[in-house]
Amino acid sequence: LIADVSSIVKEALELFEPYANKKRVKLSASVEGNILVKADPSAINRVVNNLIENAIKFSDEAAPISIKLYKD
Repeated sequence: LIADVSSIVKEALELFEPYANKKRVKLSASVEGNILVKADPSAINRVVNNLIENAIKFSDEAAPISIKLYKD
């Protein structure tokens, strides 16, 4: 299986934007396109969602959260 991590991260950011706004947390992101990995897309989706949700949940109000995805 191939997972498009770039798309997964972008979709998760859109999904959690209302939650971040409710907590007054500032989300910023820099996501490079076309980052593909051999992995189960649903598993990658769960991991990404969990990371973003926890970052928002455990951040102080008005805290900045920066998400970056790029090839190295």
